Amino acid sequence: MWAHHSVLFFDLDGALIDSKSGIEKGLNATFDIYDLPHVTTDELSWIVGPPFQVTVPQLLGARDAHHLDVAEFIREYRKIYADGIIQETPLMPGIAAMLQAVKEDWPLAIVTSKPEPQARIVLETTGVIDHFDIIVGAPMDENVRKAVLLAKACELFDASHNLRPKHPNSWMIGDRHHDIDAATEEGVSSVGVMWGYGSHDEFTTAGATHIVHKPEELLHLLRTQLR
Repeated sequence: MWAHHSVLFFDLDGALIDSKSGIEKGLNATFDIYDLPHVTTDELSWIVGPPFQVTVPQLLGARDAHHLDVAEFIREYRKIYADGIIQETPLMPGIAAMLQAVKEDWPLAIVTSKPEPQARIVLETTGVIDHFDIIVGAPMDENVRKAVLLAKACELFDASHNLRPKHPNSWMIGDRHHDIDAATEEGVSSVGVMWGYGSHDEFTTAGATHIVHKPEELLHLLRTQLR
């Protein structure tokens, strides 16, 4: 079926899709409901990737809005985000060709902190959902560590495809340190991608196995390291 039995686990936001402008638009519309200031440029540098249950309290705190209910704020945001914004989310440049090149040779998975229903919507609208054998996202209203989501994806491969991907020849590919941390915890290799929302220092500090700058470079790395 596949040329390789190692698994490629992909993060979604930043690694595959350019979600920053949509998230900014949705957050600003939600802030308008509560008459709060819009997202700043500095905040945009760190809010994409981690679960909203982590970032929203920081955003509200910076606006002296500690009294607001975090869960309610997130629900309001998700209503707005789901009502048209998410369907406008594009793939990062070069991603479609890279996925097309690897999908025949490797089993592919999505492991994302984005709620799984939203992840499936954006994968459908970008036309790449059929490339992935397993899709694991966070529950809608829970903060789940990336390592837990990665472990779940490994278990699903074991159950459905008789693959045991917890070894260094499998790769977690993402744009934030959470992806690298999860890979280390679960015993797989990691690739930090520089076209997303993380930084070289972030990946180096987290101990990424490799760092790449373009999807073509990732494809070359996979073909040489896993040939």
